[in-house]
Amino acid sequence: MIDDSIIARATNLMTLGVGKYDALHVACSIAGGAELFVTTDDRLLKYLPVADDTLALLPQNALAYMEKWYEN
Repeated sequence: MIDDSIIARATNLMTLGVGKYDALHVACSIAGGAELFVTTDDRLLKYLPVADDTLALLPQNALAYMEKWYEN
């Protein structure tokens, strides 16, 4: 369910230049406790480090990250 905190986070992302559907997608994933957000959208990746502490990576980088995580 989308609550006021998700809407507020999505609105904040939209003020940074993120599109409304992408902003809602990211806000929902953060609210759901995602530690890693994987996307091929370079523009979205540019804005995410500014928005939250959630790690956002390209798929190939996410795979490398997960491989290191499993090794440790």
